Amino acid sequence: MFCFSHTIFAVNNVTSLSAYRGVPTFECIGLYCTFAGDSNANSVCSLYYKISTGSTWITGLPLWRCDRDKEYRGSLVNLSPATTYSILLKVKDIDGVPTTSTAQFQVTTWSNTFPEGQKISVNNQSASLTASNSGTASGYTVYRPALGMATIDVNNAADYCINITGDYIIIGNFKLTGAGKHGINIAAGCHDIVIENCEITNWGPAGNGGLDGWDYSNASGIYGADSNSKIIIQSNKIHSPRGDANYWGESGISHPSGPQAISFVESEGNIVIRYNACYSDSAHCYNDCIGGGANYGKGAYQKDSDIYGNIISYAWDEALELDSWLINDRIWGNIFHHTFVDISTAHTASPEGILKGPAYFWRNIMCDSWKSGIGYPYTFKLTGLDGALYYFNNTLVYPKAPANGFSVKGLTHIVKNITAYNNIFHVSGGAALDTYIKNEPTHFFDYDCYQADPLVNPLWETHKVIASLIEYDTSKGAFQYFPKSGMPVINKGCVIPNFMDSFVDTAPDMGALEFGGDTLRIGPQVSYDRTGFASQGNIIKKTPFSLKGFPNPFATSTVIRTNLVGAKAQAVEIFSLSGTLLRTLPLKEHSTVWDGRDNKGKNVSTGIYFIHLVNGEKQLRGKLVKIE
Repeated sequence: MFCFSHTIFAVNNVTSLSAYRGVPTFECIGLYCTFAGDSNANSVCSLYYKISTGSTWITGLPLWRCDRDKEYRGSLVNLSPATTYSILLKVKDIDGVPTTSTAQFQVTTWSNTFPEGQKISVNNQSASLTASNSGTASGYTVYRPALGMATIDVNNAADYCINITGDYIIIGNFKLTGAGKHGINIAAGCHDIVIENCEITNWGPAGNGGLDGWDYSNASGIYGADSNSKIIIQSNKIHSPRGDANYWGESGISHPSGPQAISFVESEGNIVIRYNACYSDSAHCYNDCIGGGANYGKGAYQKDSDIYGNIISYAWDEALELDSWLINDRIWGNIFHHTFVDISTAHTASPEGILKGPAYFWRNIMCDSWKSGIGYPYTFKLTGLDGALYYFNNTLVYPKAPANGFSVKGLTHIVKNITAYNNIFHVSGGAALDTYIKNEPTHFFDYDCYQADPLVNPLWETHKVIASLIEYDTSKGAFQYFPKSGMPVINKGCVIPNFMDSFVDTAPDMGALEFGGDTLRIGPQVSYDRTGFASQGNIIKKTPFSLKGFPNPFATSTVIRTNLVGAKAQAVEIFSLSGTLLRTLPLKEHSTVWDGRDNKGKNVSTGIYFIHLVNGEKQLRGKLVKIE
């Protein structure tokens, strides 16, 4: 089943499209297009895309129409790095004389490889390091040990282990400990910063910072002061702060306060936080694991930011505090455990701070929540929203502690425009959808799984699954919740353009992981052609290498991707069922496109085909299905 069939293509006098543009990251592109007209506010902007050298357009998710800003906004996801994409926007008009307004342009995603210029070798030291030598877009200044890891232990004699005051800087391969405030401080206005392969621990004020024993400093492993942009935080272990946070209502204190793993105040956006492990223990908890300096204004990750592949835990407030604008922010493939709130998208008091959207949340796993002094925890905390939020294929696993699913905080905080498909909303003791969610007509939910009937709008959830118990297989890794064979969520989801258009069997499964599919790529072991971390205990499970096509099944073309890095991954071979070699395709940035033709340019027939990665070390194989 193909989702979003409820969308109506209609418009009233869209007179022009202008200022269309794309803002890339590694695997996504945020899209923007200003429109004029549409006085009855019912237009829809369809999205199509292809690799620039390809011949077949692929359907994406329609862009969100923001009537307040007179702008269509939306995102492309699941893209390949360092690849140029052609993008086509079409606005349909059937109110009067049928017309179609179009915009076409190209955008190139970021490369995983950053050009290196000046190299500054740093060895073990007890003094704080100031990274002030700015590089350029063509040559980043690199602060890194000559060999292996170097330790910077300031022993509480300095506020920061590393203070970044320049631009175009790479910080890598350090163990940072003993900071009196933040492990790494990024000065206001700094941009184009990469922080990778670091271990940050034991930061924050000595003595917990408060007379009652709680740490009120919000000291952070990594802290962005203000107006930062294009900051990449990847493959780091951030754990065990010096202080501790209180839980809600503990010792008569209403709100948690304490250390954080990663914080930004009011950034300019384009923040990427990927493949990090943010963890601790019950004696050194976080306020928020990844959050901001304030709940008001445009926010910490206000636009065009990605948070994915992280394992995030031990927060008495929120695992992710994503309050404020959330314009084209994308959150996917994360694991959350031992937190009170998993993801907060709270409102702010002023028009400057209102959540504008759209933001996207897909394939996240939430489990083992904490109950505090004020009652059940929330999975998704929502307040004051007139933008748009999309939730696809998330898995909520709360068999141990009572929990709520979607919860609106406060009677006056109106939340609108939530779209949810293919989720497993299993909670115990609380409510999957609270009353304020159920009563809002601008929402749309379908193809979701619940423990009990949510009793929602009769137009919603016509394809829901009610199952009191879902059994999971976690043998592939800690917190990797795969449905066991025979579970009612298998093949019961729907296709979501660009987000969930590749699946193992006849239809997508509900939830983050597919039966027979691959694990989530989680934590610092994911490689970027740079040195990574070894796993620590069972916190991180090494990701298996894979070779896959997207979409699969496909009709005209499919993107073949591998997560195997290195120069020896050179090409992909395509074979028929009988073993005949049909096509050899070169790899670029770990992906290639097959247009369904053989080496002679002839279209192959429908059926099953095998793919093989040409590589001197690994034997990776996969299967593709070509359909009409």
